Amino acid sequence: MKNDENFEAIKKQLILNSINVLMKRGVHGLYIFAHDVELRKQLLKYFKDIK
Repeated sequence: MKNDENFEAIKKQLILNSINVLMKRGVHGLYIFAHDVELRKQLLKYFKDIK
């Protein structure tokens, strides 16, 4: 159980760090479209957590 929690925490941090870098380097902002419904839900969840 601990490994699963650790993996999820690392995965979340990696995604947030990647978005952070992309947002800071984008001249006109960043547009992300996720074709996969579950991925889209996760990205929206993380975006709402940041705001």
